[in-house]
Amino acid sequence: MMCEGEAILLSGCTGLFIGHPGHELRIYGWVERTKPLVLAITDGSGGVKADRTESSRTLLAETGAKAGPIFGRLSDKEAYSAILRKDVGLFTGLAEEAADIYDRAGVTVVVSDAAEGFNPVHDLCRLMADAAVRLMEGRRQARVPVYEFDLVTPPWETQACDAEIRINLTDGELRRKIEAAERYKELRGEIKRVLENTPADAFREEIFRPGGRRLGPPGKPFYEGFGECRIAEGLYDQVIRRDIHLKPIAEALAGLGRLARGWQREASQDSHCQYHHGEPDRD
Repeated sequence: MMCEGEAILLSGCTGLFIGHPGHELRIYGWVERTKPLVLAITDGSGGVKADRTESSRTLLAETGAKAGPIFGRLSDKEAYSAILRKDVGLFTGLAEEAADIYDRAGVTVVVSDAAEGFNPVHDLCRLMADAAVRLMEGRRQARVPVYEFDLVTPPWETQACDAEIRINLTDGELRRKIEAAERYKELRGEIKRVLENTPADAFREEIFRPGGRRLGPPGKPFYEGFGECRIAEGLYDQVIRRDIHLKPIAEALAGLGRLARGWQREASQDSHCQYHHGEPDRD
C-alpha cells in the first residue's frame, strides 16, 4: 500500500523541471510511470558539446511524457553568461513562465533537480522550481508539493530521511531505463563509463525528497573549483561564484510568490533531510 506522499508523487498530474536535457534519465522509471510535463532550462550543449534537446524529446515521447514550451530555451553558454552578469530578470521570468505553464496544464506536483553544488544551473533550477510552485500556490490557495532528486550523488550514498520517497523499479522498468541511457547518443561515453564501474541494479531505486531551498551543501561548490581549473588552463575568463553571482538571483527567486494573499507556503523542509554528498562524477 502506498503512503500519502508516494500516492501524490505517482498519481498526480506531474511536472518535471530540470536544468539540462538528459536529467530525466536519472528518474526514468518515475517518468515512465507518471508521464510528466517536462521543462528544461538549457539545451545541455555545454562548452563545445551538441544540443541534447532532440534526444530528450525522443526519449520523452517514447514514455508518453511531453516536453513543454520551455525546453532548451538557453544554450549552456547563454545560461552561464547570464549568471555571471547576475541577470535576475531572466531567471525570475523563466520561473514565472514555468508557473503559468504548469498552472494551465493542471500540474499538481513538481519534481526538480536538487541543489548539490555541482553545477550552478542545477542549483538555480531547484530555486526556480520552488518559486514557480509558490506562485501556483498563491493562485490556487492550496499546497502544491515539490520534490527533488540528486543527479551526481549516487543513490547508495544518499543518507535516508523520514520524508523521502523511494521507488523501486521492476526488472522491466530497470531494463528500459538502462537501455534508454545507452541510446542517449550525446551522453553515450559518460553512460558507458558509469555502467562499466557500477552494477546496473544500483539504479533500480529512485529517491525523491521534499524540496529544499538551499544553494547546495556547505563549503566551496564543485563548480567553483572546476572553473578555477579551467582558468588555469586558459579555457575560462571568469569563475561563477555562489556568493557573488548566484546569491542575488537566489534572493530574487525567493521573493517570488511571497506576497500572495491568503496563503503562506509552509516553512522549508530542509530540517527533515540532511544531505550527504560524496565526490560527484563529472557529467
